[in-house]
Amino acid sequence: MGLEHTAVVGKLVNKLCNNLRAWADDESVMTRSLEVFHDMAFTYSSVKLLNALPATDFILKNHGPRHYPFLDDPSQGRVRTKFYTCLARVLFMQEDPELKFDEFIRPVMEQLDSIKERVANKESSDELARRVAGIGRDLRGIAAAAHNKRTYRLVFDAVFPDRITPMVQSC
Repeated sequence: MGLEHTAVVGKLVNKLCNNLRAWADDESVMTRSLEVFHDMAFTYSSVKLLNALPATDFILKNHGPRHYPFLDDPSQGRVRTKFYTCLARVLFMQEDPELKFDEFIRPVMEQLDSIKERVANKESSDELARRVAGIGRDLRGIAAAAHNKRTYRLVFDAVFPDRITPMVQSC
């Protein structure tokens, strides 16, 4: 009585997501979990299987700090970048990444808009600097996963020039 391979991979993805949620203070668990997720996201057959799972759809729609508390921890910068590289790679390997890209990038754009507003109000603080660094890491991860002209253009059009310029000005 064996499980279908998609069920096994679905359980693995759920476990990885739970690790990223619950073990944010354990660097070795976070690093290893993201290594497994990265290996899956950057293997053609695995990423195709990932894209068929409801768990993957959930993570692509719910990837903010509310679901993944490590995103609010400035010491988890590398983890944050790798997390977004994996997510974006999974998204970009879909048949039509354009269909889900706006929904995926929305939380990042909301953060950029918040930074833009704070810069326009001439605010400056350590918290703002941390937010700029964090969103920069998110964008770096997303851009790193852009593997062709079409996906790179999605990222570029989303952030340039209206959203990235205020972020650069805040530095």
